[in-house]
Amino acid sequence: AAAPMVAMSAARAGELRSSCFADDLGFPPDIGRWSEDELLAHFESGGKSMPTWRRGAGARVLCLHGGGASSKVMELQTRKLRIKLGKSVHFDYLEGPREWRDAVDPTLVRFFGQGPYYGWYGVENDAPADRPYMDKLLDPSVTFTYTEVELALEKVETAIAESGPYDALLAFSQGTIVATMLTAVARRRWLEGKGPAPSWRHLALFCAMPARDTRYLHLFESTIDFPCTLVFGRKDGFYSWGQRLLSTFCSPAVFEHDEGHRFPSDDQVNADIVEHLSAELGVTS
Repeated sequence: AAAPMVAMSAARAGELRSSCFADDLGFPPDIGRWSEDELLAHFESGGKSMPTWRRGAGARVLCLHGGGASSKVMELQTRKLRIKLGKSVHFDYLEGPREWRDAVDPTLVRFFGQGPYYGWYGVENDAPADRPYMDKLLDPSVTFTYTEVELALEKVETAIAESGPYDALLAFSQGTIVATMLTAVARRRWLEGKGPAPSWRHLALFCAMPARDTRYLHLFESTIDFPCTLVFGRKDGFYSWGQRLLSTFCSPAVFEHDEGHRFPSDDQVNADIVEHLSAELGVTS
């Protein structure tokens, strides 16, 4: 059974670490789940001691779909991963808060009909509409705003509070931006004494892309020390943009496949990803 959520401030966590002369150790990524006794034992052991709920109890994953998709779409997209990870990993799926207003991928319509389909936020920018989108993304003078992204972050946090805790957030495309933003927001507010820390300990981001909302860019001025797995398709139109995440996170694990903006279909690539995630989450696939 998971330990109850305990609101431990960054200042208090720092005191516990200093009392053990363990300032060379970082805080656990999911410190929002740890009790003071668990954290103290962790630092006293030089980082070896883990809470009982971290030891062989399986893992729970919350999945965030891409823009113009749905939880049903995401279930199909993650089917190979779910089968290979086995019953020791439980998957939940969350729907984005906004009905999708743009064109939907014809392939999705063929499989899932007219929807409904959802997104996590809208996108606005102050550059001319006819300017190539990638040019706008790469131009720091262009201001981007994610409309109602706060509602998306709130929805994910509410789901974690009500249905979690979760060990990992697994996201695709637009969902990866939400997962990255939420992790950065939660880490920063905890360090500043303004709210709880992340209770999850890993990000698995497929067709991952960095956040571009100008209001949130300050969160990514320094590298984020949080376990992260990045999966890219070399034929993805956003491949080069997504590569910026390599410097957003400290030492992310990176997997690539020879396809486009989609989950990999190659069995060996999936097997490699599953082997890695199983080790990260402490489960047997």
